[in-house]
Amino acid sequence: DAGPLRAVELEDRSQRAWMHGHWTDEVSSRQTIARLLDHLWMGGLAGVSDRRGTARRWDVIERCLPAGEPAAVDAEPLTEAEVVRRAALRAVSMLGVARAPHINAHFTRRRYPQLGAALDALERSGELARVEVAGLRGEWLIRPADLERASGLEPGRRTVALSPFDNLLCDRGRAAELFGFDHRLEIYVPAGKRRWGYYVLPILHHERIVARADLRLDRDGGTVLLRVLALHREPGRRADRAVRRALESLARWRGAELAAG
Repeated sequence: DAGPLRAVELEDRSQRAWMHGHWTDEVSSRQTIARLLDHLWMGGLAGVSDRRGTARRWDVIERCLPAGEPAAVDAEPLTEAEVVRRAALRAVSMLGVARAPHINAHFTRRRYPQLGAALDALERSGELARVEVAGLRGEWLIRPADLERASGLEPGRRTVALSPFDNLLCDRGRAAELFGFDHRLEIYVPAGKRRWGYYVLPILHHERIVARADLRLDRDGGTVLLRVLALHREPGRRADRAVRRALESLARWRGAELAAG
């Protein structure tokens, strides 16, 4: 009734808090609204209407879809096999080229029952094709239309700081296999045992990851500072000016000034 709302604006009327199952009860109780929204989102009942700054605003799904689009709640239920088929196709389209373990780790993440049978069927129907990737093991899958376009792709020209949860990196094994980039999220690692830092953002320059930056957002009086606690260059790869510009762009987006240390 109130229109789009942030999660913090939703009233928690639950009779019992969501239970995490491990970790701490304090973490569990703060997650009740978040888990409810996630459940409604995955069920096609709620969606993200817009963002105010970095905060998402939630609304009923009918008001989040473009005008004239059918609501998810009105769609015909899909069989499990059809869900896996569609999800696998979408995963391959986002990944570009992938092996079965990469697909299983993407999009609906580890929820691909009978994935092998689905991939075989997609290959028989011509919706996927098997290819080899030079220098890498195994057979890979690609959409035929993407294979036809591959030779005409423009080389990457951006330099950008990536979230450690970016689709390029979230499958750590695939990132290491394709790009030779070994990344680990260390927010739960004791400070003295961290190799890179608490919250590290890899820097993509053109088509290679050239560095990783450990960053922290601070307030110094009335000034917001994006502090570079550490900048680790990847072996044999230097693009210092481009990396600085990418970090300055990130700072501007957060309304901050870039600062060292």
